[in-house]
Amino acid sequence: SLGYQWSIPINTTYNGNPVSMSVAARTFDGILLRTAPTLSTQISAGWSVEAAYDARTGEKLWGPINRTIPLYGDIALLAAGEGYYVTHNKDTNEAYGFNIKTGNQVWGPVKLEGSALSTLSRGGAIAYGKVYIWDFGGYVNAIDLATGEIAWTYQPRQAGYNTPYGIYPFWH
Repeated sequence: SLGYQWSIPINTTYNGNPVSMSVAARTFDGILLRTAPTLSTQISAGWSVEAAYDARTGEKLWGPINRTIPLYGDIALLAAGEGYYVTHNKDTNEAYGFNIKTGNQVWGPVKLEGSALSTLSRGGAIAYGKVYIWDFGGYVNAIDLATGEIAWTYQPRQAGYNTPYGIYPFWH
């Protein structure tokens, strides 16, 4: 009862080309596999390959599919849960929502409030039907998972000389 629940082979090719996907997110709804090749530490090669499998049975839900993403962009998976996963483009400060069961884009791009410090680091979590995205600039944006509408934004308060940034940042 504590051992393997299921074991299946996963796709290792896309259109006849080898791909090496790894687990990007695990939720009760699905296991998201993703590869997003980079040209250096954080800039994208302009594409990612994604697939998802049922977390309970191992059955393939969708994929692999090729998603075109901005060349040289810093696009990261931020959070997954409640049937969705969310990616974020750090260069444009935009978020995108996807259905983890179908792979379809549900919303986005959603432009988030932020400052120049917001591009340094960001994090995210999903709870209560929203994705919460926080950044080093001290902003927190709450986005409705179903609609992509910004429910609210927390703006950082001034720190004066208490920090070298002039605000109280959130570090991921």
